[in-house]
Amino acid sequence: MVKRRFPAFLASAVLVACSAGGDADNRAVVDRYFATLGAGDINAALGLYSETFFRATSRDDWARALHGMRDRCGGVRAHKLTRWSQSRMLFSGAASGSSSVLIYDVTYDSCRVTEAFTVFKPADGKPQIVSQNIKVRQQSDARAQSV
Repeated sequence: MVKRRFPAFLASAVLVACSAGGDADNRAVVDRYFATLGAGDINAALGLYSETFFRATSRDDWARALHGMRDRCGGVRAHKLTRWSQSRMLFSGAASGSSSVLIYDVTYDSCRVTEAFTVFKPADGKPQIVSQNIKVRQQSDARAQSV
């Protein structure tokens, strides 16, 4: 019988898990995001994004997008985590940490929205938003006509 060895670096590279809502630190970043938007503080919300995010979309462009979302849908009224997945990166060095994909059902003043976030927390750092997708599912006619 031939023994096959699974390379140790592959076995320890990524561990995928689902927990009772994803990594708590990563969820807390998204909770702060919604709290700052609810308070109308888009600049504070921008501070929760990583430099990786802003290499793909400039800070100014994303600020305009968030202002446009507020103009279109109003303020955040409620958010509920609906799905999540979590990965742990076990490499040595800067790439180690945890990554969560968090999907929320969000109620704005005049819209229902699905927002998906990827949050990465380095092993020795703070969690930050590295990607976000916003999909407006429903918008009230009154707000749409006034914008």
